[in-house]
Amino acid sequence: MPRRYHAALDTTAATLARHGVFNGFVDLDSKFYLDPRLLPKSRVPEFRGAAVDIEGHFRDVIRLLKASRRAGDTFWKEAVRQLMFPEVSNTGLGYGATSTRGSAVGAKLAAEIAGTAKELIRAGITDPTIFELLGLFQEGIGADRVSDITVRILLPRIFEYTERVATRLGVPLTTVVIDRVEGRVPYDGQPNRWFLLLPERLLTQLPVAGDFDDISSVCAHNSDLRWRVNERLEPVWRGELRDMRKGDVRRFLLEHPDIFESIMEDYRERSAEPYDFVNDPSAELLWDDVVKDVVKKNPMPLLLAADATASPPAGPATRGDGDDAAGVVARICERYKRLIEDKGLFELLWGHDGRPRPERMAQRLFLGIAESYCEASNLDLSPEVNSGSGSVDFKISRGYHTRVLVELKRSGNGKIAHGYDQQLARYKVAEGTPHAFFLILDFGDRNADQIAAIQRKAKAAARKGQPHSRVVVVDARQRLSASRFDGFEL
Repeated sequence: MPRRYHAALDTTAATLARHGVFNGFVDLDSKFYLDPRLLPKSRVPEFRGAAVDIEGHFRDVIRLLKASRRAGDTFWKEAVRQLMFPEVSNTGLGYGATSTRGSAVGAKLAAEIAGTAKELIRAGITDPTIFELLGLFQEGIGADRVSDITVRILLPRIFEYTERVATRLGVPLTTVVIDRVEGRVPYDGQPNRWFLLLPERLLTQLPVAGDFDDISSVCAHNSDLRWRVNERLEPVWRGELRDMRKGDVRRFLLEHPDIFESIMEDYRERSAEPYDFVNDPSAELLWDDVVKDVVKKNPMPLLLAADATASPPAGPATRGDGDDAAGVVARICERYKRLIEDKGLFELLWGHDGRPRPERMAQRLFLGIAESYCEASNLDLSPEVNSGSGSVDFKISRGYHTRVLVELKRSGNGKIAHGYDQQLARYKVAEGTPHAFFLILDFGDRNADQIAAIQRKAKAAARKGQPHSRVVVVDARQRLSASRFDGFEL
């Protein structure tokens, strides 16, 4: 099962909560962000004055770009260098559904950011806040990268905080170096990974503006500003706001710097609140507790021992260790389906707003359910494996030759057929395996015809004994019954 920080630190979740420490996953990202707007409010000793550090860093960049006469001169090169941020992937924050890979800013993207910033400076916009709003108008920048940039600038402070908390807890530390910054951090031997600690009070799930739609949320409380933005945009873009590319947004903001100044002012004034980790309304961490509880109450017997030759479930007549492993995965998929449909896990797939949660929640539930059963059957479970043709959701393997792939799709995904016919087929070729499962989470929203067509195609291939990926449709629709999770409020 995924490892939480409290387990890696050999303490309890309650202890970390008392210290106000984010109790994330050593080997997974959670959808939280270090919000720069929360820094001025922080009473954590290591983060006092942190907001000044960020502002100072970007004021230096603006000063260099102001002095630059052309791209490539000395001032330009130094500005680009200061806009390069190496990957800091051990914070437990980000978009990754089943991994902890961060989002670095390399030389190419840094040069593009410098070019954009130079355009804004020429338009008279010199407030360093523009770098917190890069996601509005800069291709390749989203909320995760803005958060990673903030983490990198504050890395010395984060190292200090991590060492102080870990020392107080009596945790052994190891020394690491990131981009010439040295610090002492805890190390978890089970996934062989070190990690950083962060205060809960600096994290939020509300992303920094990441695309044009977020302009409305950035200035949500200012109806006058929102009206002025819409008034200017509507005649120019004929209502096609959702389809605007970031380059178009940048051009519009450059043509109307007064609106951009107003957006930045509204962003600065808008109050930011840390995420409610006590109630965890988005179930970003709660899912782990629920899955562990459900798996414990619904054990699955040993399916495949190290030297087993158990037969796979009913299906095309096949032989070999790969088929035995596919038989185990078939049972795991059916267990996943049953726990969602019959044991109440469907509730984790729906938000409090009555809308389905992102696909990443379905992936996490599969990870939590499958990992314990794979361990019992001596199989290795690897999430988000890049096969060379993209990343398949899960690869379940034993040794070098035995591989079974699992791909999950929501019924609302308009490319379900493409995912089955082409995407998963490419993954199988790249991984050199005939074994794959295609899990469809049916939220009852749409694409029923596509789902039925995929099922017919798989059944026809099975009848003819032809290679195919097995299809499992999971009924993820909401039920009217109350939560069945003892001790958990969803």
